[in-house]
Amino acid sequence: MQDSTPRKKILYLATTFPRFSETFLQREVSFLRTQPLQLDVRSLWGGSGIFEAKPIPTSNLQNLPTILASIPSWIVSKPLVFRHILSLVLSRRLPMVQNWLENFWGFAWALHQADSICRQPPDLIHATWGTMPAAAALALHQLTGLPYSMEAHAYDVFKHGGDWLLDEKMRHARFIRTSTHATREQLLETGANSDRLHLVRRGVNLKSKITEDHPRKSEMHILSVGRLVEKKDFLFQLEVFEVLAKKRVPFRAEIVGHGPLKEKLQRESQRRGLSSYLSFRGRLDYTQVEEAYHRSNIFLFTGKVARNGDRDGLPNVIAEAMLHQLLVLTSPAPGALEAIKHNQTGIIIPKDVNTWAETLITLYKRPNLDKIKSQARHWIQENFDISKNAAALGSLLIEHAD
Repeated sequence: MQDSTPRKKILYLATTFPRFSETFLQREVSFLRTQPLQLDVRSLWGGSGIFEAKPIPTSNLQNLPTILASIPSWIVSKPLVFRHILSLVLSRRLPMVQNWLENFWGFAWALHQADSICRQPPDLIHATWGTMPAAAALALHQLTGLPYSMEAHAYDVFKHGGDWLLDEKMRHARFIRTSTHATREQLLETGANSDRLHLVRRGVNLKSKITEDHPRKSEMHILSVGRLVEKKDFLFQLEVFEVLAKKRVPFRAEIVGHGPLKEKLQRESQRRGLSSYLSFRGRLDYTQVEEAYHRSNIFLFTGKVARNGDRDGLPNVIAEAMLHQLLVLTSPAPGALEAIKHNQTGIIIPKDVNTWAETLITLYKRPNLDKIKSQARHWIQENFDISKNAAALGSLLIEHAD
């Protein structure tokens, strides 16, 4: 017998969806679709236009003329609201240009879409990031009165001091979801309402093909996965690999990912004589990334705070590596330390090249660390199960929908 309870309609706003580097968000959408929700996913800036055989409405710069044409009607029908939205864009000190543009596009998209959204109103608007999607949700709320909720993650909170309209967005949200303790504490320090702030972690699919036994190798096989950007500090890894190579430690390393530092890192690798040790795999689909987990036995995360303040929360690649029973070595980055406890679920190493190199040499000589790997996998099963965490987010969406 089918459940006849009406499903809550959720307008689910993402910046770019689906995005190659955000498989965690794709997993979340997949599992939210199994909840008693009617999920209407919109991509505000590009995307492939389809996910799991379902269309995803998208927008881009080509829509700007139509967006601009919708402004006069709002000036006439909602002059005070329009003036307030305009003041948010123009009256505050100009932050990072990218952040201003993200907010501008979020507001513009809302002005363009508000009429059609009102014709089939959702029970709740949900913004997956505190930047562009939350700007759109705030504007839609002020134009239409529809309620919204939002998320605020490390990028929204820390980069260049955080999104410059975050306080305004959080003030009107029914609830705010974040995914790490570190980000939650920062939000509380900046005045977020603790009653409306919920920690709901991301997640991995525990039913994925998991590496049970990594093949014993005569050399270490080291893996790192992430965007080639400053906060990941892959240059530090190259310095470590150079020490290992000079000491003739047998190892192979793979770096999976793409980004603006690709050419610089490749040049540095060649300059340091690492071509026979290190492979840059570029951007891989998730099946290929899983294959890299299967053939590796050590995972490195060397994250740091970038010069612009950007930093990671708890990277999903750490959770994936723990699930696949790789030994995770991490720098003492706050987000990573929520999962990695020294000598319990991984190994924490201060950012010193020689200390990292000596630790890896010790691990090569003492490869049997099954207890740490087992405890790491258990932590993921308890805290990072996408089915549980997506259900928790789904419950919040239902609870706060009209």
